[in-house]
Amino acid sequence: MKSLDQIGLNYRTDKSSPYHNYLVTYEQYFEEFRDQFIQVWELGIGDITSENREGESGLMWRDYFTNGQVSVFDNDPVKVERWSLKKHGISAYLADQTDKTRFENLVTRHGRPAIIIDDASHIQKNTIQSFQNLFPLLKSGGLYCIEDVITSYWPDWGGNIDYYDNSNTTIMSYMLDLCHLVNFKRQETFNPPQNRLIPDFIKEIDSIHFHHSQIIIKKK
Repeated sequence: MKSLDQIGLNYRTDKSSPYHNYLVTYEQYFEEFRDQFIQVWELGIGDITSENREGESGLMWRDYFTNGQVSVFDNDPVKVERWSLKKHGISAYLADQTDKTRFENLVTRHGRPAIIIDDASHIQKNTIQSFQNLFPLLKSGGLYCIEDVITSYWPDWGGNIDYYDNSNTTIMSYMLDLCHLVNFKRQETFNPPQNRLIPDFIKEIDSIHFHHSQIIIKKK
């Protein structure tokens, strides 16, 4: 049986080992889901370049999760139509990554995903909003994965080169703050600071894992 990275190399996805090298890390988390009947969502279909083919990671997820249903999402109607016409056994949806209602409706119709991978715009405010909207839609025990968090330091993507920034406007600063809020919420001997807004989904976070340019959040 091929590893996730071997499948990724076959499709030339930039998630594989010669490029971002995300797949070795992913397999540590995804292996338990490999043969399960689950839904896998990926935000962003990808671009055609000299090195990459459009939708290559969707094909990889399809081959890895052989009993799963893979869905890809993009806000580019041309990409979605082109990908839908290929009929690779993957569902393609036109959706902005921050469209909460769109994804809630899909859950109503098809059930909750076990894995969500955000490889969409990498714009900081969009990445944060997507997490806030979609993490509550995950199945219990599911994983929410955010890629290319290095853009937290790139101003053109809404990032901030000051990595001590506490404004929570980048995905890194936001997630580091969530680590504090998870602990605040679990305190049994005193109430959390009243001036901190703690979202309801905090109680659903089991763990937050930081890897090189990846963040993986597990739901209880």
